[in-house]
Amino acid sequence: MSKENMLELLKTNNIDEFNNIIESEEYIDLSESDFSGLELSGVNFNTLDLTGCDFTDSVLENCSFDNSELTSSKFSRSSLTGVTFNQAVLTSAKFDYAKVISCDFSDADLTSVDFSESDLSDSDLSSAENLSTSKFDKYTIWPDSDRLPHDFDGLYSEDLAHLNDDEEESSDYDF
Repeated sequence: MSKENMLELLKTNNIDEFNNIIESEEYIDLSESDFSGLELSGVNFNTLDLTGCDFTDSVLENCSFDNSELTSSKFSRSSLTGVTFNQAVLTSAKFDYAKVISCDFSDADLTSVDFSESDLSDSDLSSAENLSTSKFDKYTIWPDSDRLPHDFDGLYSEDLAHLNDDEEESSDYDF
């Protein structure tokens, strides 16, 4: 079935048919698909190639992305509740301004994921990989420490590149 037909199943809320196709096919490539603005519940996105997909402004409840390829996918400004990303590859994905509530990121690769101004309340990131390379800011809401990797420091500090020399110190040099 084509990407367009698969996407149409979701747009018309034929979740059961979509899930049946996912379970019966060996490999499905939905990369670069536009899921933005959709309200989806109970969708099985497991083991799919979803590289570069756009879920911006979507509402996702009890969906599963286990073992999926989500590199460079966008979940900006989305609302995710009870979504699983077990062993998913989320390298460079964007969750900026998203509500990511009670989601499971067990063994997910979070290299360079953008969590700026996102709410990760009650999500489980305790066994996520490479969370320390993620982008976040002082507005990022983290889950309790028992749901974070033991070596992760979620305190935001300004990038050292933003530090400026005092003008007095600079003027002492004769160049």
